[in-house]
Amino acid sequence: MLGNTGQLYLFYQKDYVTALKYLKQCLEIRYEYDDKTGMSETHIYMGYAFHLLNDKQNAIINFLSAYNIAKNNGIKQSLSKLEELAEILFGSKDLFFWDLLAQRYQKLRKKRWKII
Repeated sequence: MLGNTGQLYLFYQKDYVTALKYLKQCLEIRYEYDDKTGMSETHIYMGYAFHLLNDKQNAIINFLSAYNIAKNNGIKQSLSKLEELAEILFGSKDLFFWDLLAQRYQKLRKKRWKII
């Protein structure tokens, strides 16, 4: 229910801050129940909301979290969404983009980024 409410604010109301509020609550529950598919999907939506708020760091953190969960658990639906997002947002047409971004992110994180 919280995830659906977050998506409603994200896609229809265009209220990205409120969307994130609901999506964060949803994500906590997904982690509590170890719902890998739900975690991955929610991270995708949160990444998109952060992207729309021009918060690139948190967008990347969430997209990469979604990618790692989906890749490690074979969640094809999330991988498909991430493939589409890579093309739309970054002009890359495959999942290899996320592997490269994960490698670069690790280097940046060690230098200056902190996870929020």
